[in-house]
Amino acid sequence: SKAVQISNAQKRHDTKSDDEEKNKDRQKRDDKAEQFRSTKQHSIKRKIKISSKSKKIAIQGLFFVGSFFIIWLFATISRIFNLAGAADPFPIQLIDATLVPLQGFLNFCIYIKPRLMTYRRKNPTIGFWRSLRNVLLNTEQNR
Repeated sequence: SKAVQISNAQKRHDTKSDDEEKNKDRQKRDDKAEQFRSTKQHSIKRKIKISSKSKKIAIQGLFFVGSFFIIWLFATISRIFNLAGAADPFPIQLIDATLVPLQGFLNFCIYIKPRLMTYRRKNPTIGFWRSLRNVLLNTEQNR
């Protein structure tokens, strides 16, 4: 009878050890799964952040290209009239003479836009002209 009690006690102990080992294995699996999920979520967030940054850069590039095409469209039309031997229409000449010198200014405006937008987002109470001045002069508030 004592041998049976010892045997039963040993079985209970072995069962508890097996249960504890199964729980440890289950916990390890859960930990690995959670680590994988968090890594995957981080990866997705990173991709979204990269995608957002890439999108902003692409839009910035499109502004540069778009301004270039608009500025040089009228100069090209004027040259086509000259090659055809016809006189340029005055409005085309006027627009050409106005836009070409403004190309540098437009490029500057496009270049400064991201910094200005970031500054205004960080300092919503400061007005446009003061924000522009702070960004251009790179004051202490801008750093």
